[in-house]
Amino acid sequence: MRRLLGLSAVPAAFLAACLAWAGGDAGREASLPPIPWNVTEHKLPNGMQALLLPDRRAPAVVFQVWYRVGSREEEAGKTGLAHFLEHMMFRGTKKHGPKEFSNLVKRNGGSHNAFTSYDYTAYYERIASDRLELVMELEADRMVNLEIKPELFEPERNVVLEERRSRTDDSPTSTLFEKVQEAAFTAHPYRNPIIGWEKDLRSLTAEDQIAFYKRHYDPANAIAVAVGDFEPGEAARLIEKHFGPIPTRGPAPRPAFQAETASAPRRLSVRKEAELPYIVMAHHAPNWRGPDGPALAMLEAILGGGETSRLHQRLVRKDQIALSAGADYTYISVDPGLFYLFVQPAPGRKVEEAERAVQEEVARLIQEQKLSHKGDTRILTTGRMNNKTNRDVPLII
Repeated sequence: MRRLLGLSAVPAAFLAACLAWAGGDAGREASLPPIPWNVTEHKLPNGMQALLLPDRRAPAVVFQVWYRVGSREEEAGKTGLAHFLEHMMFRGTKKHGPKEFSNLVKRNGGSHNAFTSYDYTAYYERIASDRLELVMELEADRMVNLEIKPELFEPERNVVLEERRSRTDDSPTSTLFEKVQEAAFTAHPYRNPIIGWEKDLRSLTAEDQIAFYKRHYDPANAIAVAVGDFEPGEAARLIEKHFGPIPTRGPAPRPAFQAETASAPRRLSVRKEAELPYIVMAHHAPNWRGPDGPALAMLEAILGGGETSRLHQRLVRKDQIALSAGADYTYISVDPGLFYLFVQPAPGRKVEEAERAVQEEVARLIQEQKLSHKGDTRILTTGRMNNKTNRDVPLII
């Protein structure tokens, strides 16, 4: 249940990029923590970072540009701006008109996409290694020369609104997670959906996007990542050639927010038409900066990491009281977030039975392993959703 709109992963350089942007402003100066791959870090005079990982197993390369900006940086009333801008980044620059970016990549045998999260926005291309300079030139161009035209802005707004309808509004489970996140945070922007609230999306203007773009899309706010068939020295030269001439305007610093915890257990109801109920338990948890972060990452795998996890083995296979059960924890984030436990009861099984089984498995693991829980582990909310027979179905959130 990762909160990403889109996804791409490259093992070592991906992790290094995540740690770099998660370090905030200080991360721009600090050295990256050591990782067990031969990643070369290169720093440009304008403040941009580059992470280079040669891999000669195939004559191909993945090139990414990560920006230290996500929905976390949005102002009140302007939610969805970071993701909406991600869409507009494919709508043309002063040099390359609408659809030219995509057409150039595809004509050269490549593919591309992008993804937005609470803490970052990233763009990537997969292409033959002898076309690496082409995608660098395209990314450097739209870093500084994006054009947001009114005749393209409105159609793209409709695309984003339709994406919200199909992925969230028409999905009981997605709606539930959105409401949980909103209930878990009272002030922090993590309470807002990455895709934005509908009322905000309808009120955003092209001027809002231009201002956001100029504030955050800056070489000093970006990390380039290249993985594949290339020489690190040559890749660094090409990055210098295409990104080096872009002057930094001094990107806006990342805002600081106070970490939130729950003062008491909370429950809420989400009413949607659905065949079956869905249960979610959310607990405030530290991120990678805290000493318990690595243990929680392991806990996520032990409790809910696939068919061998404790929740799946107990609730799905052994007792057969659930169709699915799992856990989710975002280890790498700028601010502390949530640790989720979730389960969908099987037809005919009571929600209270599934909730009790999840809590029993957590208690059993704590007892057996003598885990030390320093974070707030209280249930935040409980909800109700209507199924097609119009019967109230409890949803623990």
